Amino acid sequence: MDEIKFIYFDHVGTLVYIKKDLPTIVYEVLKEFNYNFSFLEVKRAYDSAENYWERKYLKARYKWNKNIAYDYYSFLFDELGIKEHLDEMIEILYNEWHKRSGASVYPDVIPCLNYLLMKGKNLGIIAQTILNEEDFRKERLRKEGLEYYFSIVITTASIGFEKPDVRLYKKAIELTSYKPNEIMIIGDNYDLDVKVPLSLGVKAILLDRKGETKYDCPKINSLLEIDKFIK
Repeated sequence: MDEIKFIYFDHVGTLVYIKKDLPTIVYEVLKEFNYNFSFLEVKRAYDSAENYWERKYLKARYKWNKNIAYDYYSFLFDELGIKEHLDEMIEILYNEWHKRSGASVYPDVIPCLNYLLMKGKNLGIIAQTILNEEDFRKERLRKEGLEYYFSIVITTASIGFEKPDVRLYKKAIELTSYKPNEIMIIGDNYDLDVKVPLSLGVKAILLDRKGETKYDCPKINSLLEIDKFIK
């Protein structure tokens, strides 16, 4: 077994769970302002806004900020034909997403991270998010109590490539200064977090919390089982 020197974690679904996704939060905010759209209508507008974001901002590697958020949500609301209360609703969505999402850290996360640091491992995150690294640290990791565990924080917005783009994972490997076989990546989605890293020679582990996956790859059901892959 090669000695693992650096370990990357996926974020949502691996370290934290989200009780409400963005379409649900948008749907609820609209209700608060007495707009009676169906959830399906909101989801369609959200999907269009995501495509708009990818075309206009992601490929150009713009950093998520309040102006871009305003443009993003304005596009979403325009898809629904909404012209009133834009500033108020966008302010709520920009400032209160994390609180409204109910993002919570899984119980096995802190014990796992403390164990790995005690073993002298270097830790990082590869997060699929529209936030740049600085904002992700401040708006996500700090609020979740995870900010100081990770020496490298990679967001897809900062790198400019979405999971599972091989260029994202090649950059992640490069940033560690370690060889692929000295790096581990842990995530809860085989196609997004595991398949491509395995092809690059990284020790990728599928976190299958429900024990339901049939993928033939290294897997664990809890982060507390990671010790069997660590020297």
